[in-house]
Amino acid sequence: VGSFFPTERAMHEPHPLPHITRGSENSKIAIASSEYMYKLLSGRASNLVLEPLLVTVQPTETMEEPPYSHDGEEFAYILSGELLYIVDDVEYRLRAGDSIHFQSTVPHTTQNDTDAPADVLWVLTPRLI
Repeated sequence: VGSFFPTERAMHEPHPLPHITRGSENSKIAIASSEYMYKLLSGRASNLVLEPLLVTVQPTETMEEPPYSHDGEEFAYILSGELLYIVDDVEYRLRAGDSIHFQSTVPHTTQNDTDAPADVLWVLTPRLI
């Protein structure tokens, strides 16, 4: 029964302040040997679950091949360009204004098979770093 009611201590603990990330901050990271440009859109804190990223995918690059799966979920909103998502062996071509949301436990991969870069707002769980 006690799990349904906050403890006296929990009621008085301060809530973490929101973290503001300014566009002028250099928060770009490289992950593994990828040539993708990842820009972190949120600060690091142990109590945060979502990983919001701005990702630029260069033409003819494959993000993950072959398809793989992991814990969590993914949401992507295409800001510009075009990407091919393959989720559970089904192909989805997404263009600017399109989005996709799926459980990451399903095998998936993404690639830019066009001649132009694609910019994507990506929100993942769990966090990358």
